[in-house]
Amino acid sequence: MQGVLAQSLLPVVEDHSAPATCFVRKHLSAKRAPRPWQFRDPLCLRSPPDRPRDCATRSTAQSALSTTGLVQTEAALPSLTDIIPFRPWAVPGTRWRVRPIREDEVPAVCRIQTEAFHEAHGFPPINALLHTIFQAEVLASLRQKLKYADRDNFVCLVAEDRHNPAGVLGVVEVSIVSEKEVLRAMRAAGEEIESYAYVACMAVSDAARRQGIASALLAGAERLVADRWVQGRVLLHVYCDNRPAVELYHRNSYQDVLHDPHWNALWGRRRRTLMCKELWRK
Repeated sequence: MQGVLAQSLLPVVEDHSAPATCFVRKHLSAKRAPRPWQFRDPLCLRSPPDRPRDCATRSTAQSALSTTGLVQTEAALPSLTDIIPFRPWAVPGTRWRVRPIREDEVPAVCRIQTEAFHEAHGFPPINALLHTIFQAEVLASLRQKLKYADRDNFVCLVAEDRHNPAGVLGVVEVSIVSEKEVLRAMRAAGEEIESYAYVACMAVSDAARRQGIASALLAGAERLVADRWVQGRVLLHVYCDNRPAVELYHRNSYQDVLHDPHWNALWGRRRRTLMCKELWRK
């Protein structure tokens, strides 16, 4: 997994016309120009089967890339927690701790989100099938986001009991997005913005609800947004008929910005409310 994460951080090495490649070529020996295949592997550690290894050229290329900060040695590859710009944070006044997700916690987080968002079917056999399909989709989606999303624009946070960290109790996903519909709504409210911090997929395990974990997750997300991303507001969507969630966000100072039109119900779609919390103003 670490190798995959390292490769996802190094897209410029794959582009032969990128500045990083030009930088490497200037630092290679003038007697022998680099071959294209030497840049296919981000760490230049492997040679194709039909080519002999050129240790000197490979070492020079790796040293040049390491100097620019684009590549780390295989022994120093970062873990998932290391590359996320957020450290474990004990929420003041509670026993909860919010931190980035670990790789081995992805299945547990998937189960929590599945139980929270799966809409049950009245016929048990069909419900079991739909539940299995939905859980597989949630798992695939989360893994894709963790693998390919820009680490500066997406973070998945989890909550745990800092006195007894036996497992994940809740999860929230925070990202920087620029959805046109939301930007229009904010513009109508007098806010000219090009992007915004967005909270989504927040869920708490059934056994840990009504204990303040959701508020702790929101506090952790807001701290990340304000301190790391330097964003002054947080936005989210909530279903209008989900009264407990609406009340939760109102208690945490989120204000209604836009409601979906009533005719959405004619198409079988649940109405949503766009909510916003101002963290600070310039």
